[in-house]
Amino acid sequence: MNGSVHPAMLIRDGDRVRAATAREEEMGERRAAERASSSEPEYARDRLAQRAANYEVDEEHDIQTQDYEDHTFSGIMFTLEVLDRAVEQVVLRGVAVRGELGPMTVWAAKGRWHDFEGLREDRRAWTLLHAAGAAPSYRRPKMLELCTPLALEPGEVVSIYVHSGLHSDTGIVYDNQHRTSGCEDGYLRVGAACAHLSPTPFSGYHPWGAWRDRRAFVGRLSYGVKHLLWQPEKRVHAAFPTPFRRMVTTLLVLHRRNDNYVADLPEDILYYILHMCGTTWAGDAEPEPAPGSVAAVARRTSSTVGGVARAVKRALARLLGYGS
Repeated sequence: MNGSVHPAMLIRDGDRVRAATAREEEMGERRAAERASSSEPEYARDRLAQRAANYEVDEEHDIQTQDYEDHTFSGIMFTLEVLDRAVEQVVLRGVAVRGELGPMTVWAAKGRWHDFEGLREDRRAWTLLHAAGAAPSYRRPKMLELCTPLALEPGEVVSIYVHSGLHSDTGIVYDNQHRTSGCEDGYLRVGAACAHLSPTPFSGYHPWGAWRDRRAFVGRLSYGVKHLLWQPEKRVHAAFPTPFRRMVTTLLVLHRRNDNYVADLPEDILYYILHMCGTTWAGDAEPEPAPGSVAAVARRTSSTVGGVARAVKRALARLLGYGS
């Protein structure tokens, strides 16, 4: 019959589809069983199992404060806060200060020194990180390397206390608190500080009063960053800056279309590329313009397209072993 299909042909076609489906299911189960029984290491079977960089420190950084050379005395205590959420750890390596120096100690305690009454005189609450003599360094901050690097998690706040045991008022340079006091660099924020006038650490006695509030740390901090690696999980994804999350969304949308090269990538390879992208490859986070404004739409389009191109180029270069 012209324009019609015999019922027997439909039955045969249906049998072939069911047989093909059964074969695919059987092969899928066989592959899953082979992966489960494979002697390959775990990381080879699950590329996304690694949540953090497997190197101890990915990048080394310095953060330098302003220096008005307002005062010198025996010690300075200040707060330190981790800002970036898309890191596994920030590892403080050393604190640099200048002055006559002498017998130097560096200490750390959890929380802000000014949030807990008596914290700055409670020796038991503090951990000693450095203890050594230091030659005078009047012009350039001298680095006091920590014998035990201080590992900090995202959002964590600690107090750092640097003290000179010299019986003079020239041990450590520090400033008054100015409008521009304190500093931050995207990873760390140096906050409120107080000065200590006693040559004995944590002592509450000095003829002129042991502590001076509204002061500012002068010097430099040396630290490393251990980055968080992207995962297709809500908690991890939310930790990354807005440009990075927008880049991920764009790539996943492109992967589900059929009119671009991204769609040709296997899904696990795309996830692995995102897994190995640096947190700033899609651009640095900036204050958002008003929602729906022309500036918002233009910036979103520009940063997304540019970020996607840069991220894919860098990730593929690293995976394939050639320079980007």
